[in-house]
Amino acid sequence: IFFRRIIGGESLQSLGQDFGITRERVRQLETKLKKAIGDPTQTIYGALAHVLAKKFLPLSPVSDVEDVIPRIDGRDPSALAMISGFFAQGWEFSGDWMRSCDFDDVLLKQVEELANPYGVVRLPSLAAALGTTEELLALYCTDRHGYIRLGDYVLTVTGNYADRCAAVLSIRKTPLTVLDMSTALGEPHSRSITDQLSKDPRLVKVST
Repeated sequence: IFFRRIIGGESLQSLGQDFGITRERVRQLETKLKKAIGDPTQTIYGALAHVLAKKFLPLSPVSDVEDVIPRIDGRDPSALAMISGFFAQGWEFSGDWMRSCDFDDVLLKQVEELANPYGVVRLPSLAAALGTTEELLALYCTDRHGYIRLGDYVLTVTGNYADRCAAVLSIRKTPLTVLDMSTALGEPHSRSITDQLSKDPRLVKVST
């Protein structure tokens, strides 16, 4: 019950069926276990969780954490899962990342405050506001939010090609050809793209 319910978050119904007891009995046993453990911060796992937080927060790849505490077996709860599932205070694992629990909330708030009208944010400013490195933040934003890094800038509005081109133009602050914008974005150029851009009111074709 400790590993499957407290650490793994398995449902009361599922555990009750496996053990042949009621949901309420599973809940009672869960409560008893938590009381027996006491204050999780006063255990060796709690102390380790505190050390991990100081070393890796606000943001780190899980692979870096696993260099310190490797997973025991993919089929069984590991020390890492145990620490994050019950003993962690203020941090969590999300996909391939260890982060502060409020990291995404703070990230989105900072993006809203720092972005220009085209959704472009200076990466150094964003990283400084979040207390992490530019490289880690760029990787995280690409992986978890679909943002695009262009040098010292992060494009946060990337839903269509016109959005991305408008962002590039706001960075360069000079007229660019469609080929120039495609090259900057690392995307292929095609006639359909030109047609799409011509219909966007944010983009104006100028003569050379």
